[in-house]
Amino acid sequence: MNGTQSGIFSTVEKYYRDYGLRARELKKEGKKIIGYVCSFVPLEIISASGCIPFRLRGNVHEPITKGDALLETIVCPYYRSVFDLSVKRKI
Repeated sequence: MNGTQSGIFSTVEKYYRDYGLRARELKKEGKKIIGYVCSFVPLEIISASGCIPFRLRGNVHEPITKGDALLETIVCPYYRSVFDLSVKRKI
């Protein structure tokens, strides 16, 4: 592996370890970021509007505590996790 490939892989690893880092960098550059949850969101429309689509995700290692007090427990666990993290201001 040459130096360029090594640098690319280290960049990919950095963004993989810190999910959302690139979105935060782009926001600091003045780009508009639109977070979405569902995989059926039309990303092309978000991109065509000049915004950056960013997939919000939950955390299976974080217990859903505050979110369950505000959202029905019958709701999809994935959505509940994302909602819980947003209530806790962790995303």
